[in-house]
Amino acid sequence: MKAICVHEVGPPEVMKLEEVPDPKPLREPQYHCKIFEKTCVISAAEDHLQTIKTYLINGVHKQGMNLETHVTALADGANNCWWLLSAIKPNCQKLECILDWFYIGKKFQNLKTALGEAFETLLDSAKWKLWHGEANDH
Repeated sequence: MKAICVHEVGPPEVMKLEEVPDPKPLREPQYHCKIFEKTCVISAAEDHLQTIKTYLINGVHKQGMNLETHVTALADGANNCWWLLSAIKPNCQKLECILDWFYIGKKFQNLKTALGEAFETLLDSAKWKLWHGEANDH
């Protein structure tokens, strides 16, 4: 199996890739949430995401996804990410899409900038509660 490591993302002329000739999957059964193997898909084709959608569907099937699989997907919140992930929904039992915490933090920062210091304490408290699973607490 071969893989590539993407060091810089962007148009093809600025992408920096490194070939990894023999990637080793993590096999540590004592840890419940370890990644044992992964499949990466990438496409720069300007075809309204059709090529990457096909690669993604093939990739998740390669990993063993079937109609009984529960999938948890982490993304950055861009519309194209959510649309792409929705392509696998007919092929699994459940698809749970989660906004990456980094981007949640960016949203809070944008709100702080837009609303100013008057709301900083309130926004910091809301962010803390969300991080600690207390989003419904008042």
